[in-house]
Amino acid sequence: MTLPTIFDICTPRQDVLRGTISESDFAADLAQVLRGDAPQEYLDPVKFFANTHPTRGLKDLLRNVCLRLAGSPDQVAAIFRLDTKYGGGKTHALIALTHATKGMTGVPNTAEFLDPAILPTTKVRVAAFDGENADPLNGRLLEPGLRAYTPRGEIAYALAGREGYERVRRSDEQGGAPGAATIQELFGGEPTLILMDELSIYLRKLKARDRETAGGQLTAFLTALFKAVESSPNAVVVYTLAIGKGGKATDAYSDENQFIADKMEEAESVSARKATLLDPTEEDETVKILRRRLFDRIDDAAATAVIESYRQIWEQHRDHLPPVGGRDARLDAFASGYPLHPELIDTLREKMSPWAISSGSAACCACSPAVSAGSGSSVRPMRTPSICITSTPASNRSARRSSPGSASASLSPPSSPTWPRWMAIKARWHSSSTPTITRDSHPMAPTSAGRSCFTPWPSTRI
Repeated sequence: MTLPTIFDICTPRQDVLRGTISESDFAADLAQVLRGDAPQEYLDPVKFFANTHPTRGLKDLLRNVCLRLAGSPDQVAAIFRLDTKYGGGKTHALIALTHATKGMTGVPNTAEFLDPAILPTTKVRVAAFDGENADPLNGRLLEPGLRAYTPRGEIAYALAGREGYERVRRSDEQGGAPGAATIQELFGGEPTLILMDELSIYLRKLKARDRETAGGQLTAFLTALFKAVESSPNAVVVYTLAIGKGGKATDAYSDENQFIADKMEEAESVSARKATLLDPTEEDETVKILRRRLFDRIDDAAATAVIESYRQIWEQHRDHLPPVGGRDARLDAFASGYPLHPELIDTLREKMSPWAISSGSAACCACSPAVSAGSGSSVRPMRTPSICITSTPASNRSARRSSPGSASASLSPPSSPTWPRWMAIKARWHSSSTPTITRDSHPMAPTSAGRSCFTPWPSTRI
């Protein structure tokens, strides 16, 4: 029996086939989207949602924000915090919200994300503060002759233009926080969405001696903002915070994130208004994100023959394979993640940073060479029924991004007592027979360029 290959069962996206996918494609920038000069993958809602997997957190966010903007009695909250304790997806979620406020016009798969009936049909005022693009010392240019130095200045201008900024100019230039009534005036009685992203980077830009003062004013501003939003039936705030498991910040801006978390908690305590927590991307959704980004079409029904062949060979040679322990979940993982081999996903999680996995950025860059090899490459894995570790070049820089504290890590078979360094077990897929186990040397081999990489076998690791 001849097994179908990944090119028989799946249709890769064009940029993946061309080999043009890169990490820069995943550098989501909220400010660029709002200005209208972002890459088309983010600016065009059709392309954006075609490449986006509808995670549970993203669907919950879109639904609840749209219900609030409509003043629906089914709404659950007016304040939402995107908690990225696992990593990634927060800015992507905010960009999804900006498209939703415009009605997701022309998006054919809208129903994947939310009920089209609850999308806004009237104008929504949208204001976004992006700490990465803020300039608290020199001021960010809003228009000729006008600069904003704080979140309140930028938000006021975005909501109500020059007149809105003038309403809070003293607060922006002198460092004081406006009152809730003043902020509410900026809404103009219309549906209003306020987004705040990368506040930790904004604080890092401030001089150390100014940080505590700015933090105190940030608390006062947030307290007033929360009150203004809660008092308006169709206004909503969504902010992001990179807090790790256990409620502690652990990333490069950990001090600032923890500082903001404490200030947010203080503001919530003072205003008696708790934010609803949402995680835009959870760990068990990683494989779905990668599948969506890499492939236009996957025939899951046709993949069952491949998965069944794997089951047979796993069962036939179970005494020669590393023990799985407890319940063997490989078949379920393979069925939900095909054509990505479960061992590949496990290795990506082990070797790459959480952000790279959950956002799909470096993981896509690591996997895409195995797919792009099918188009115009001198090495075409025509007989490969899945994407496994041996399909992925260890020299790929994205694949070498490891967890914090490690200089580099390649996607090599893991070292363990059950997987000796000197051997890799692989299944050779013969065109007229059942796959058989062979033992071979470690698949690391120098290329003509002198660098070490995985040579794509006409087979797959089991």
